[in-house]
Amino acid sequence: MPNPQKTTYKIKDLAVSNKQNFNFRGIDHINYVDTSSIIENTINCTQRLNCNSDIIPSRAKKAVGKNTIIYSAVRPNLKHYGLIKKPLKNMVVSTGFITLDLMKEIDPAYFYYNLTQQKYTDFLHTVAINNASAYPAINPSDLENLEIDIFDSLQTQKDIGNFLSALDDKIELNNKINSEFEAMARALYDYWFVQFDFPDGKGRPYKSAGGAMVYSDILKRDIPAGWEVKTLAENNLAKILKPGITKFDGEKTYLATACIENDRITDCSNKITFDNREGRANMQPIANSVWFAKMKNTKKVLYFGDYSSERIAGLIISTGMLGLQCQNYALEYIWNLINNDVFEVLKNKLSHGATQEGVNNDDLAFIPVVVPSQEILEQYSALVKPIYQQKYLNEREAEHLATLRDFLLPMLMNGQVCVAN
Repeated sequence: MPNPQKTTYKIKDLAVSNKQNFNFRGIDHINYVDTSSIIENTINCTQRLNCNSDIIPSRAKKAVGKNTIIYSAVRPNLKHYGLIKKPLKNMVVSTGFITLDLMKEIDPAYFYYNLTQQKYTDFLHTVAINNASAYPAINPSDLENLEIDIFDSLQTQKDIGNFLSALDDKIELNNKINSEFEAMARALYDYWFVQFDFPDGKGRPYKSAGGAMVYSDILKRDIPAGWEVKTLAENNLAKILKPGITKFDGEKTYLATACIENDRITDCSNKITFDNREGRANMQPIANSVWFAKMKNTKKVLYFGDYSSERIAGLIISTGMLGLQCQNYALEYIWNLINNDVFEVLKNKLSHGATQEGVNNDDLAFIPVVVPSQEILEQYSALVKPIYQQKYLNEREAEHLATLRDFLLPMLMNGQVCVAN
């Protein structure tokens, strides 16, 4: 089958950038997306902000419409871009985005995937570096003057756009399911270990049913009788992992802190060998471990269950992360303790440093940890471990789909393969 005909355009001949600022007049709330909140067409966080009571970020100015493409001007290689097919009501994005709205009859999904091919991302990142600003960034004109090849056939465009969108839709669905799983496990954690209404011996909520409580001078509150208060540095549930990795053959994926957003791995492209790795590539993930970024005001957290062997085998983690090896029955408890706003507040308060504030191993001695009975922790683990195991399987499926998408993308765009009708 002959390749469909293509025409080369500049972006500015196909789309208009710098969409007008959002009109806040008479608006009670906005749905705001910052540049860090989106990775490769997946929005991880949308902030619903009340215009009358919340502090509106000064960068929350750009309006978006149906099928607006948003492309972060800073560090294109981080791939903070996406296609807003159906914007939320009063949706506003950061001025850190360059926005594109199509002027010609081109399939929006096809145009988005075409634009985000690796060859264009690499080119724009080189331009960003050469612009020699305080940090690598492109100007709107850099994107507008980019030359891109477009299939002349609208049907071909739609076939490609629909196929790639289906892959991303499945990835997004997995991410949404996982968000619900995490919310379920977090609600159980709150119910059991914050409200202390775990099931007592008769299946009743412990504290509400009058279970014995004792006052903790450290926490300044009551905790269940028989439970202890230790520190994150010294307890019988988890111990701090030391730097150092085992020599390996071939390549592994290096996870710098920039490759993690909240609790998701967002970039697996940095391949290293044992001999060519950088100095910070020196932490070894293991089964039943929990990790968090040491840096202040930086929430990046990971966990690895005993079912995570495939992922563990292929990763090396930055020394910018601090790891805790957990007892197998305490993994889910420690994970929910770390993946919690209270922990982030404590971490930020303890952070120190002249140039880059953060915590170190010694600072964990000042973070109190409630140590429940092993029986209760085993019951909690039995309840939520299946949730986290399915969450892991969903994550792996999403990663495999993303790899397939990235593999097929250039071949679809250059006509090497086509979508069957």
